Amino acid sequence: MSSRPTSLIVNIVLVLLLMGPPVAGAAPFALIDHQRSVSAYQAGWNPYPPYEWLTASESVTASDAGPFNESVFADLLDFDLGSAYARQTSTIGWWELSASSGVFTDRLCADTSNAMSYYMVLFELSGTTEVRIMGDVWEEEAAALVRLYEDGGGTVFEFCGALRESFDETHTLAPGTYRFTVHTESLGSSGFASANATLTAIPEPATLGLLALGACLPLFRRKSR
Repeated sequence: MSSRPTSLIVNIVLVLLLMGPPVAGAAPFALIDHQRSVSAYQAGWNPYPPYEWLTASESVTASDAGPFNESVFADLLDFDLGSAYARQTSTIGWWELSASSGVFTDRLCADTSNAMSYYMVLFELSGTTEVRIMGDVWEEEAAALVRLYEDGGGTVFEFCGALRESFDETHTLAPGTYRFTVHTESLGSSGFASANATLTAIPEPATLGLLALGACLPLFRRKSR
């Protein structure tokens, strides 16, 4: 191995040592629990033969394994009384939590037409951590809510809005247990709502330096051959 790559590695390590050890905020999300589900429901009088009271429902829950990426759907689009549809595509990772959800209902002949998408992750932080939360919501005769709060404590971030609105904020979280939720719902009538949100833990400089060092090591080995 040549001396140049070796000296470069030594210099990187010295810089990291001068920066100090990684702080507790570098700890990723420690998953405690989660709930990811969608549901759709309709009920009403069928105006066509055989003229009867009809109900239809569908509920889907994502798998319990994690971290994971998964999509779930509840679909009553072909139901005679109208349409009710809920979707959710979400991720649970060590450094990032994200959900894209949407609901749509068209009551038509139904007395009730409901659709709901709910994403909740309960996680723990062992140290002070800076996080970025970004996304958008869109509501039309329905509801969309993105929320981050301490479990049993106060709200850190909450966002809902009519029409289409976006958000991008950074918060510093103290050690503790938190819940991150993304919820869309259309109840009883015709409506539409969507919510897209991502919560990301921001690594401190020392952790970024270690990640960069790990990425560079294969290049050093290749050049030394």
